[in-house]
Amino acid sequence: MAGMRTDLDSFTDAEAFALMADGYLLATQSITSASLGFEVLGGDLRVDWPFDEVIGLLACPTVRSPLSCHLQAGSHRFLKAWQQVRWLRLTGIALLAVLAVAGFCAVVCLWNTVLITLSLGRLVSVVLAIALSVSGLGWLARGIWPADTLRQLLLACAMAFGGWVLANLHLRFVDPVFLAHGRVGRRE
Repeated sequence: MAGMRTDLDSFTDAEAFALMADGYLLATQSITSASLGFEVLGGDLRVDWPFDEVIGLLACPTVRSPLSCHLQAGSHRFLKAWQQVRWLRLTGIALLAVLAVAGFCAVVCLWNTVLITLSLGRLVSVVLAIALSVSGLGWLARGIWPADTLRQLLLACAMAFGGWVLANLHLRFVDPVFLAHGRVGRRE
């Protein structure tokens, strides 16, 4: 439980209820008459909590229970849904295989293509641009290569747009699958 991340990504019922149950169990063990220095009256003040379903599973966890697997995946920062749902994992492996084949084909097709040509004038302008940047006059360096600056700006915009598309695809299709997989009622 200590390794579970609680940052601002999707947080399933199983993770939330496990954290609540763990806090409840720790509090009931540590808040005793001896630790407080006075007698606690009232006997058992237990009430029904939404996380009661998880308390029994946390009290005697099995190594490969669905809840323990889900909580173990909760300690990872990335690809939690892909670790939990088998068809997502297989889809991810297939996508990686397709990207690897496409990358290999691109390398084979472009094997003899010259990607960078460096003339003496270009080398001098690179050294000059670095010197201007280091001296704090980087805005002058951008004036040396206005076409490169425009190309870099367009590439940055294309990368930002691609990231936005991927994030929205994840939120639209993968995230609901992960949240449904982490419902407490289906964990038992």
